[in-house]
Amino acid sequence: MIKMFFVRPGHFARSGGLWYEPGILMIVEPSERVEVFVDRYGAADMCTGAYDFAQLDEQAPPAGLLWAIPFMPNRGHHLLADAAA
Repeated sequence: MIKMFFVRPGHFARSGGLWYEPGILMIVEPSERVEVFVDRYGAADMCTGAYDFAQLDEQAPPAGLLWAIPFMPNRGHHLLADAAA
C-alpha cells in the first residue's frame, strides 16, 4: 500500500532520496521515510519533522503536507485500487 501527499506552499519534502517542491505529488512506499523542511528563499532550510511510513496519517498529515486524494477526485480511487492490487 502507498500513501500520497502534496507538499504545501512554503515547504519542501524529501522521501526515497528525492526532493519534492510545493504542489508536487509525493508517493510514499512502506519502506520510505519522509522529512519535511521549511522553504527559505527557495531552498530547504530547517527540518520540521521526519516520519516513518507508519507515522504518516493521510487524513491528518503532518505540517507541510496535504493528503492528495481529496484533490484528485477523478483519479484518486483508480490509484488506490491499483496500489491495492
